Amino acid sequence: MSPDNATISGSSSSNNLSGTLGSSDNQLDGKSLDLYQYTFENDSTIDIQLDSQSFDPFLYLVRVSATQAALPSFTFTDDNSGSGNNARINRSIQAGTYWLGVTSFDPSESGSYDIAITLVLP
Repeated sequence: MSPDNATISGSSSSNNLSGTLGSSDNQLDGKSLDLYQYTFENDSTIDIQLDSQSFDPFLYLVRVSATQAALPSFTFTDDNSGSGNNARINRSIQAGTYWLGVTSFDPSESGSYDIAITLVLP
């Protein structure tokens, strides 16, 4: 599955999206995976919150090179930093293209989810 494209830029920006994790999605380590691509045009602080009432969400944020190769030193994951069992990544990042992956903690889990991305320039 290729990532969906979305661009976030500006002095302060936010983006919300909803999706459904299901058995017909791509698989990563035996778990369903939805993948999104975001290009951050400036160094910034991001707050990504992944919430689900249906499953225990797990969040990936991976910076990729121009050839779409993952850059290990810019790979971030989270399971339970959000409220309840929800996932959250809050950190400063460098400008570039990132893949945001949505999966579940347990391979058998699926269902709907919401992502809120807030971007603040330093």
